[in-house]
Amino acid sequence: MTHLYLIRHGDNIDGLEDGKYRDLGLSPQGVRQSERLRDRLVRTGEIKPDMFIFSPDEFMERTRQIPKGQEAYYRWDKGYENRLEFSLQVHLALNRILQEHTGKTIVLLTHGAALQISFGFFFRHAEANLERSNDCHHLL
Repeated sequence: MTHLYLIRHGDNIDGLEDGKYRDLGLSPQGVRQSERLRDRLVRTGEIKPDMFIFSPDEFMERTRQIPKGQEAYYRWDKGYENRLEFSLQVHLALNRILQEHTGKTIVLLTHGAALQISFGFFFRHAEANLERSNDCHHLL
């Protein structure tokens, strides 16, 4: 049986760099969240991954949250995909990961937008609203 765990990265800092809006990395709180999750997983052994997949920096730059109310076809920044293109990219990546690693336990560290789009892949929802996607109750 294949087990896939989707984990959103810790709190991050968004800002301008070289005139472009970018993900500038984890905030101090995000570093603490990541350390707490790491410590919990090591302590409990509740997830024993065969593989750990994370988004490369280039992908992180392109996958910031799409503002609510944006049209699916609207390209809100030159060089970035629109919502439909982003959804297709996430669906194709999830399909490829599951096909290539059947029977494995996979941890996928990703972004909130990709997590929301994954609901469409797994549950056939057009878009999900994750009310608790940014909390840290699980780290207590």
